[in-house]
Amino acid sequence: MPEKIRIDSIEIRLVRLQVRGSFRASYGQRATSNRILVMVRAGDIEGWGECVAMEHPYYWPETVSSAWSTLVDILAPDCIGKVISDPKEEMLFPRVRGNQMAKHALESAIWDAWCRTNSIPLYSYIGGTTREVRAGISLGLYKTAGELCDEINKRLQEGYKWFKIKIEPGKDLDYVRRVRDEFPRLPLSVDANGAYTGDQIETLKHLDEFGLEMIEQPFAPTDLVDHRELAESLATPVCLDESVVDFESARSLIELHICDAINLKPGRVGGLRESLEIHRLCYSLGFPLWVGGMFETNIGRATSLALCTLPGITLPSDMSASTNYFERDVAYPNFEISDTGTLLLPEGPGTGVEIDKDYIKESTIKVQRLPD
Repeated sequence: MPEKIRIDSIEIRLVRLQVRGSFRASYGQRATSNRILVMVRAGDIEGWGECVAMEHPYYWPETVSSAWSTLVDILAPDCIGKVISDPKEEMLFPRVRGNQMAKHALESAIWDAWCRTNSIPLYSYIGGTTREVRAGISLGLYKTAGELCDEINKRLQEGYKWFKIKIEPGKDLDYVRRVRDEFPRLPLSVDANGAYTGDQIETLKHLDEFGLEMIEQPFAPTDLVDHRELAESLATPVCLDESVVDFESARSLIELHICDAINLKPGRVGGLRESLEIHRLCYSLGFPLWVGGMFETNIGRATSLALCTLPGITLPSDMSASTNYFERDVAYPNFEISDTGTLLLPEGPGTGVEIDKDYIKESTIKVQRLPD
């Protein structure tokens, strides 16, 4: 019988981390990253979670500022003293609408604490079947297609087998054509992060020429009409990311034939419990599903990678080696790409990562402890 945990205290920290290089997508570029980390204490055990909200609402409505307020003022106070028997059976925030990224941060810390208390790896607890997961790499927007091709060559030497590149209006057809001409057999996808509008649909239809694995989120998250039209007119699968906000949205997208695949991100749908419901639906229907990254530290990456171990995850993740993200991470060991293009999850309980508390303290901008 698994051991219950009682949530004794919660610590919420805002840390500033230096990004390695700079990553640019259609919604912006970053050189530093402010991240919210959540620590849940249950007896002598600590569990850790990460909020993937960004500083500005360009990718998602939640921001670091709004998520901080939600965690400190609403979610964390409601969880103090709560007894958790089985996290998969607990709906932690039934009255709170939206705020998926804040919910995920606290929920994942609770799941980590419960798994560590019971000496169970997170991936095993949720039904994962292997510690080794297929991984690819997501490359941002480059000034020229030539620079992008140079980067792809470099990453091929490191062991990556699957690539996703960002596109936007003006960096699409000729940009992708140059990559495909240089790498005719490369497993390649493109991601627009909603940068296009319906009047540009004819341009996007030409992407069929390049033998892509998929086209991800070409239009705005709520633009279901144009997504469906594009999906019906292309041989290339259309995958949706930002449009998937919870189980019900995923079910609607599938049943209304809006897209051909789903990119599942636990931080974007409200946590692991909601992610497992979406996975269960897709798996039962044989609908293509994969797990995407959110520029996480090793804390958040370990949580997301656990989902990649589930049966029915049909495409590699775009979560790459840890050293591609931050100059120094807040947890270890780092995830490293193998010669066969895979990442290996740690063996320990919970997420399996160890926390670099000294570096977290050094990087902290502010901290809130509950109870005060």
